[in-house]
Amino acid sequence: MLLQKELSEETLENARAWFESLGFSTDISYGTLYLELNCCSVELSQSEIECRAEQWINSLNRQD
Repeated sequence: MLLQKELSEETLENARAWFESLGFSTDISYGTLYLELNCCSVELSQSEIECRAEQWINSLNRQD
């Protein structure tokens, strides 16, 4: 069994910002991010959250 590290609040918030910038509704609960799609809540993987958080930071850096 693989043990996953806990995501930081900053990583979760950055990923949330990326999804919300594209018009998606999100929710952070129990240390993970959920995407709201067609009245369903989809739990995102840690790698997906980390990737989107990094994309958000990159997009902010490009705006500077």
